[in-house]
Amino acid sequence: MFKNILYITSIVLYSLLASQTFAQQVKVDSELNFIDTKYKILHEYSQDLIDYSKSYVGDNLEYEISGSFQQIVSTTSDYLDASYSFFLIYSKISNKNDRITIKPIIQKQFQNYVYQIKIFVNEINNGLSHTKKSALSVSGDNLKKQIRELISFYDNYQFLLQ
Repeated sequence: MFKNILYITSIVLYSLLASQTFAQQVKVDSELNFIDTKYKILHEYSQDLIDYSKSYVGDNLEYEISGSFQQIVSTTSDYLDASYSFFLIYSKISNKNDRITIKPIIQKQFQNYVYQIKIFVNEINNGLSHTKKSALSVSGDNLKKQIRELISFYDNYQFLLQ
């Protein structure tokens, strides 16, 4: 009888651990998918902004605004690329002590990204206030929305690294 209880208990514990690991992997996969999607969206903006800057005629300010937006996209893409690596590495660490050690490092990096990305919103707003071209204005506004979604993503980092 005791053997049966022990056997059943071990099966239940194994099932709980397996489901927790599966749930954690699904969460990590979801975050990696989010990052990958945002990266692709930013890549499209980057291409649009490069095309716009190549086709500009006359107004040097519009060209500079486009270049500024392009730099924001480039830097933010770098942050996303690094974030993808952080999540991937974090998901592969199975030792609890190692996870505890690396978690504050990743969180600090995400805090730095949020700080910088919030400045980007102000730069985008400044550029939008000076542009007269509707294509650049729409691209800048959409970029700002994407940046704000990333701020929310990084602000929630403490929940993502459980």
